[in-house]
Amino acid sequence: MKTIIKLLAISLASITAMADEIPKTKVSYVGTWANLSVYKDRELPLWSQQIPQASGGQIEAQVTSFTSLGLKGGEVFKLMQSGVLQFGSTVLGYVAGDDPENEAVDLAGLNSDIDIARRNTEAYKPALTRLYEEKYGIKLLALYPFHAQMIYCKEPIDGLHDLKGLKIRTFSKSLSEFVESVGGVGVNIPFAEVVPALQKGVADCAITGALSGNLAKWFEVTEYLYALPVGWSMVMMGVNKKSFEKLSPAAQEKIVAEIEDWEHS
Repeated sequence: MKTIIKLLAISLASITAMADEIPKTKVSYVGTWANLSVYKDRELPLWSQQIPQASGGQIEAQVTSFTSLGLKGGEVFKLMQSGVLQFGSTVLGYVAGDDPENEAVDLAGLNSDIDIARRNTEAYKPALTRLYEEKYGIKLLALYPFHAQMIYCKEPIDGLHDLKGLKIRTFSKSLSEFVESVGGVGVNIPFAEVVPALQKGVADCAITGALSGNLAKWFEVTEYLYALPVGWSMVMMGVNKKSFEKLSPAAQEKIVAEIEDWEHS
């Protein structure tokens, strides 16, 4: 019992010391899709619970998703660059048009499983860190995946050869080139517009994460799922560098440490 009381006293003393060290800090974070598990189960708890609790309540975060703001995702990167947004996350494939290096960690077909995806991401992360800071004024905080990206189709698909001549929804240059390499036609369609596109014949198939597609009820407008992971839809989490540097050194250190733990959990 004495040991437990001593440990509690040490813990409380640490939190008190931390509260004295970190000034009251308010930050804002714009995450990904509000209805998907990556935001609800990962991003939201990080910013609304983990970071505030780890800072002894000194850091408070205003958290929302880009879908709640009426954004499609790709705008987040440019808004962080301009300083309109402070902290934010977006899919790397959405900003490949700004710089091809954004897709280097998740080229279509590169990562056959999540362990390979993690190794490749860690290997290339330093290059993206330099690119974002030097060219865009964004500090890269984390890279993390959505679920395995698979192909939903209205037509029977037994192999990649069956994609020939089909219009297939993609969301990155790498996926478009992959689709074209097997004889399909890549069509870039925002996630929210995929269901009507499939209904109207604008697309015959569409690529997204298996869970994302199920939650969006793609099964109501498609009949077949080709379960080949063609990617992982990697996400970058970052912060406007100038905005970050205005925070106290203690707040910066705590936020970076908690996100690093979260990224590898």
